[in-house]
Amino acid sequence: YVILAQGPVTVHRADAVVLVNASSPRYADFTRYIQPYLKHFGVSYSVVNIASTPVPTDIGDYALIIVGHSSLDTANTLLDATEQNLLSTAVNNGTGFLNFDNDLVEFGTPRYPFIQNIFGFGYFSAFSESVAQINSSASIGGYVVGLQPNNATYNFPNATPMLGVTLGSDSATLATLGPNPLLVARNYGAGRA
Repeated sequence: YVILAQGPVTVHRADAVVLVNASSPRYADFTRYIQPYLKHFGVSYSVVNIASTPVPTDIGDYALIIVGHSSLDTANTLLDATEQNLLSTAVNNGTGFLNFDNDLVEFGTPRYPFIQNIFGFGYFSAFSESVAQINSSASIGGYVVGLQPNNATYNFPNATPMLGVTLGSDSATLATLGPNPLLVARNYGAGRA
């Protein structure tokens, strides 16, 4: 899209960038679960494999940043402080953010400063749960679950282990698993996550 302002015209990208780590044990989850949906829905995207390529300095020009699988960089060896700052700043300045990494904490310590900046989560131990419920009246991001039946409930065949999170300000729970947030939306500066 094009934003017109006094002075030069600024052109922003309309595509997404997907961050993956081909050396992660969970990398195949991207190709198995996420990539088929991106292709099916016709989402234009580029893939950045952080195992071999640094986060691009122009990442804030993308419309959306997607973390494509769990355990993106659990050893904290691939995303340095500069790259994590690029990610936080991009979202704060208006780039959307979608995170499929649920491996966010180790022994109570957050793994990724950029995730912590964007979501502001607190962490606690939670039990395995098997009943998910949609929150049809979320104050933020309700459009994400807008096509679900009103306050729909889904029973999983097996209990799923949960990472307990408390939400930061400007956040809303879109779906719960048991009493715990499963799907969360948050405003972060000019961006949405």
